Amino acid sequence: MSDNRIRVAFLARSLEATGGAEQQLAHIALGLDPALFEPRVYCFYETGELCRHIRAGGIRIESLHKRSRWDLIEPARQLRRKLQDFRPQILHSFLGPPNVLAALLKPISPQTKVVWGVRASDMKLENYDWTRRATFRAEVMLSRLPDAIVANSEAGRLHVTAAGFPNGRVSVLPNGIDTRRFVPADDARNRVRETLNIPKAAPVVGMIARIDPQKDHFTFLRAVRRAVTRKPDLFFLCVGGGSDTLMETIRQFAQQLGVEQNIRWVGERRDIPDLINACDLMTLTSAYGEGFPNAIGEAMACGRSCVVTDVGDCASIVGDAGYVAARGDDSALAKLWLDFFQLAPIARQEMGRQARCRIENHYSLESMVRRSEGLYRSVAHLAGTPVLLDPSGSTL
Repeated sequence: MSDNRIRVAFLARSLEATGGAEQQLAHIALGLDPALFEPRVYCFYETGELCRHIRAGGIRIESLHKRSRWDLIEPARQLRRKLQDFRPQILHSFLGPPNVLAALLKPISPQTKVVWGVRASDMKLENYDWTRRATFRAEVMLSRLPDAIVANSEAGRLHVTAAGFPNGRVSVLPNGIDTRRFVPADDARNRVRETLNIPKAAPVVGMIARIDPQKDHFTFLRAVRRAVTRKPDLFFLCVGGGSDTLMETIRQFAQQLGVEQNIRWVGERRDIPDLINACDLMTLTSAYGEGFPNAIGEAMACGRSCVVTDVGDCASIVGDAGYVAARGDDSALAKLWLDFFQLAPIARQEMGRQARCRIENHYSLESMVRRSEGLYRSVAHLAGTPVLLDPSGSTL
């Protein structure tokens, strides 16, 4: 390999497999051309099954030994030392705390260009603890330090620039979906349904969403009640972990509505492709905060149409291969679910085929990696010049 390779350091909080940002980091790091790039990964906490996956690809991962939630001094000291050893041309950080740390270290590592990754759009930070709000305020204050800022959605770009990020430094690079892992698989349908006690012929709507206020499970449940009133044989498969307290409240609400028997709660799972393929239709009922939800792209790659709320870039992702409802509109969600099941089977199959084609043509993993490579080359070589990507992935 050439000694002229561009050294890219990735910085994340941890490498939990369920996080969209962490998955995209892994995809980029593993997908970079090894003849042109040398990646290395740093994380606050060396946890998560993605660690094994990344290491298996021959990439070095190093922990910054963060000792507690409030410890920032040790990660800063460790990262400064490790960057001095590795001497990367690029430091690509993902999400709030890593972004803040990367910006703070920039003045003492001037040879390293900083790229921020931002993921969400209009987050309702009042629904979370004060640290989330403080971190975002810090990002706004420091947002002129990165050499490039990459949002994974147009909604995310508009949100951060409205909050005070410099518009001339924020590009959009949509997520890439692994279309080799997420594929239509008819054999999973009956196998998964049998384990979950769902009739083989039953119509099933799936939702992959962590238990979080952002995902608006309460609107989802109100829509479920409307839908099963008209179609009692309709089942719903809910996948995702999160707050145990909120989960208990959600389950109680489902019981109050009388729909608990129509829902299968399976918690956090790793067999996501099989669970998607067990469903006929996928949905996401988020009320705010989405940028590019991987759950929708992965469902579409499996040949499943989606009913989504008009949050983040969801509407542009599904295009003509799905349906869009206003956020918080349980009546519209229920109607769209039922409209889908009123279609002839061949029409549903065609919508699923179109959904997969949209992912292959617009949101492929390969496209995301190649665009990332173009960004890194430009940032590394255009000293002091903010770098933007045009819609085709070329640098402006």
